[in-house]
Amino acid sequence: MLFAMMMTASAAPLLPPPASPLPGSAAVRGMTARWRVEPEAVVFELQGETTGWLLVGFNDRDDIVGADLTFARVVDGVATLHDHTVHAPGDHRAVPLQTTLLGSDQRDGRTAVRFRVPRDRAGAHALSGELWLVLAWSVSPDLDHHSRVRAHQQISLPE
Repeated sequence: MLFAMMMTASAAPLLPPPASPLPGSAAVRGMTARWRVEPEAVVFELQGETTGWLLVGFNDRDDIVGADLTFARVVDGVATLHDHTVHAPGDHRAVPLQTTLLGSDQRDGRTAVRFRVPRDRAGAHALSGELWLVLAWSVSPDLDHHSRVRAHQQISLPE
């Protein structure tokens, strides 16, 4: 229901339905995240009312510092993913990419990206148990552009 409230009545999904449902969900103003936990990975779909970047992140506490982030953006029709770690407010640094792009679309001022994140990423928070989910988006695809909206929500992923 929250997903329906975040999207306008005329907004159709940008990506075709995934092969298996994405039962997990969270939302912030202007953006939704859906996910499915698999044995080795978590599949995420981010959709936002922006042509800038979308972001999902994870931390063991309600703080941006120490969070592992995945930025997703579409520029000139090409989607890219970027994994970062936050060292201090405003100081996020690239780390080796461990996510896999599954699909993307951008039209009518909206962006959608689907990707797979390994549950046991080297040097990152394991995607199981109690976690803080970070959701954010920007009006610009520039990764150094500050977010327009950012929120943290506590979630629980199966072990």
